[in-house]
Amino acid sequence: MSRRLINIAQTTAATGPVSTFTWTDNGLNGGSYTRTYTAAGGSGTGARFTVTRQINVGITSITLFAGGTGYTVGNTLTIIESSSPFDTITITVTAIS
Repeated sequence: MSRRLINIAQTTAATGPVSTFTWTDNGLNGGSYTRTYTAAGGSGTGARFTVTRQINVGITSITLFAGGTGYTVGNTLTIIESSSPFDTITITVTAIS
């Protein structure tokens, strides 16, 4: 009887700063502004996004202000724009760098 050694390598997901993302919001429409927010959630920290919203239109753009560290593709991040938990933006990390 012969023995075979099987080597099992543990793989870990790559981590890094957010480089691209998709987003959705709940459609609430506040005033017009441009603000930068730190997102919560995911495996990393420090991702910041600049949100531009126009009255009677909604969010017109979200841009990456800072990628943070330690995120993985598929992480879901949340931005709460006000004191209301219903005024939220959900961001899904699609690539890291």
